[in-house]
Amino acid sequence: NGGTLPTHIATTTTEIKLNNNALSSIPNGFFDSLQNLRSVTLGDNPWTCDCNILYLRSWLLKQEDRSQYKNIRCASPVELQGRLIVYLTEDEIGSNCKDWYCDMALICQIGLFAFILIQAILLIFVIIFLKRFEKFSMEAIRAPKEDHFRNAM
Repeated sequence: NGGTLPTHIATTTTEIKLNNNALSSIPNGFFDSLQNLRSVTLGDNPWTCDCNILYLRSWLLKQEDRSQYKNIRCASPVELQGRLIVYLTEDEIGSNCKDWYCDMALICQIGLFAFILIQAILLIFVIIFLKRFEKFSMEAIRAPKEDHFRNAM
């Protein structure tokens, strides 16, 4: 985020002017506690339309009167430059996600697959061990009967 936003805004605020502030995104939840908010000016900011713009897009879509937001456009990346944020799809935005959590999701999926594979191998070893144990148990049960049988003769 190139520009700076206030860290605290009174919940009674009805209007916020954020135009020409060099903002590239709005932090998640920034407007959520402002129940009396009626007007936000966001124009003339260099919005970066990547994963960090999803909150702003979602907030814009929830607004009843979107006419004041009709010129909120992406400044970057190049393939989305000039596009209206409110009309972007999540797939278009997601294709520009290069944040650590995208890589982390892939790493977690690979780790989960490896964990499941190891569990399957361990399960096979346990089954083989139990089959052998069952075989030894049957031999042990039969052995005393045969010894008892010999002693009786």
